[in-house]
Amino acid sequence: MVLSKKRKIMAVVLLAAVAALVADRFLGVIPMGPDEAEASPADEYAIIEPAAAPAAAEVSGPAAAAVPSVTLAERLERLAAAEGFDGSEVRDAFQAPASWVPQSADAAGGGAPNLDEARIQAYQESHRLRATSVGVRGRMALIDDECLTVGQMLDGFRLEAVDSNAAVLVSGSLRVVLRLPTDADARRTQE
Repeated sequence: MVLSKKRKIMAVVLLAAVAALVADRFLGVIPMGPDEAEASPADEYAIIEPAAAPAAAEVSGPAAAAVPSVTLAERLERLAAAEGFDGSEVRDAFQAPASWVPQSADAAGGGAPNLDEARIQAYQESHRLRATSVGVRGRMALIDDECLTVGQMLDGFRLEAVDSNAAVLVSGSLRVVLRLPTDADARRTQE
């Protein structure tokens, strides 16, 4: 068996790893237990009050290390106060933007259906379905100059379905159907 340069390098790396393991486990180069480990100095940003620590008689053994002297919430509040951070200015990261939330007819003052129809009509007028593809690679629609597959977005609407002559796009409760132009449509545009 001929060893290539790549195999020789891999063998050297493997031997170095085995040597490091042997040195670690059997020669005692690196401390092996909690008794031999060293603690690092106290962090300058740690906010721990000695008075809040539990007494040694209350907690002992391995559980003593698990009991925090100050809760995380308290430490964060103190850090925010020390840094002058106002949490009321921060928006909820899990709340959807208002533009994503569909408005109910009550909130829109009863005029929502007219606004929805106008938005659908504006979308249909500003976008043209040029071609569709229904095949092995999935369903695709060529809208304006964008080739979209089902699930992709175009101007706030998600492509939901494609058939041989139409594409359906959805945004919240709005549903837009773009159709391929027929021969009659082509003749009207030429006149």
